[in-house]
Amino acid sequence: MAQNQGLVCTFKTNLFEMILAQKLEQFYTKNGLPEGGGAAKNTFDFKAFGINLRIPNPKFRQKVVHIHDIEHVLFDQDTSWKGEAFIAGWELASGMWRHMPVGLFSLWAFGYSLWLYPTAVFRGFTTGGSQRGVIDLNLSEAQLLAMNDRELLSVMNQGKSVLSPTSLRGRFFLWILLSQLFFVGPAAALVLLIFQWV
Repeated sequence: MAQNQGLVCTFKTNLFEMILAQKLEQFYTKNGLPEGGGAAKNTFDFKAFGINLRIPNPKFRQKVVHIHDIEHVLFDQDTSWKGEAFIAGWELASGMWRHMPVGLFSLWAFGYSLWLYPTAVFRGFTTGGSQRGVIDLNLSEAQLLAMNDRELLSVMNQGKSVLSPTSLRGRFFLWILLSQLFFVGPAAALVLLIFQWV
């Protein structure tokens, strides 16, 4: 039995349904990711602007990689930028931005993805607008991995008010503005500085 903020659920997994631990292993294999999604590694590979980058994997990210990967499994999204676009939209709408500094990864991915797959970002955002974020359930990694996707989605669909289409679109456009300031702002500032020095 898992209890969280007045929500009591009994998880009865059907023996014929794969639990998330099993689905995650398949997800990692299918997408060529290391064991555990690389959470234990000091760096992670990242592709943006057509360039393969290897960047540091900070502790705060290591602690929540499993949550991000579970989201990919729940919504059947691969690790292409189209899949990441959906997840970025979903994360911001469901409240990942409240969890700093990891929320900055979602904000950056949202801003970048808008230039590549705006429809996928919007689909993710509209889906996440009516669901609680996995990170907000306060369930341990072991509890999450022992559930199946049907059970987890059931918990996520409880306890969050559904926004009207107008309110949802308004929030989406607000996030567009914020994400573009965050995504484009530093580059624009750098260009302006360079022009001042020339």
